[in-house]
Amino acid sequence: MWGRQMQSLYISRVVIKNFRNFMDVDVKLGHKQVIIGENNIGKTNFLRALQLILDPTLSDEDRMLQETDFNEQIKNPMENKEEILIQIYIDNYAENKTILTVFQDATVRSIDGKELLLFTYRFYPYTDENGNVEYQYNIYKANDETRKFGSYERKYLNLKVIKALRDVEGEIRNSRTSPIQKMLKDYSIDKSKLEYIANAYKEGSKEILNLDELIDLTSNINHRFGTIYKS
Repeated sequence: MWGRQMQSLYISRVVIKNFRNFMDVDVKLGHKQVIIGENNIGKTNFLRALQLILDPTLSDEDRMLQETDFNEQIKNPMENKEEILIQIYIDNYAENKTILTVFQDATVRSIDGKELLLFTYRFYPYTDENGNVEYQYNIYKANDETRKFGSYERKYLNLKVIKALRDVEGEIRNSRTSPIQKMLKDYSIDKSKLEYIANAYKEGSKEILNLDELIDLTSNINHRFGTIYKS
């Protein structure tokens, strides 16, 4: 219902190890996030980590990493059989019967006893029957690598990634390239609902401007830290 505030599913925690800028990061998130940071500090890489698990537009080849994807502090990572690990925890799904049904085998308990959904990406060395070592990846549910997380499950989480706007005003004006126009075509939304969204967007913008504090990714890149905001 549009007349009441209902929170959707959200990513409540992200763990990243050995991937690009991130040697060992454990990030706690809230329902609304804004990420800020200087250029080349890891904002895009953080989102890429999420995409490896959740983005339905990536191919199997896109999800396959290379030696250059290891953190630069790790010397000869493939020779030394290092691994890349990405974990995404999802909260606020208890009232969604479809999610409960599809992902009943993806639940884990947090330290405080709360149930969350857990999805893991693991890039690791594999030794075949002839003793040859090559890297492969696995995306799975909870802590069981036999519970595959693939295209069927991915569509239920409905991740949308909009490319960065370099010329914001120009691109939004262009009906062919505007991300907003694309979203409107993908979803048939009544005018009354669009007005509700517009008003909510204005109020949300005011909230962002009035935030007491923004966490700078620059100073927290290799540490465990709290809420991270994204822009």
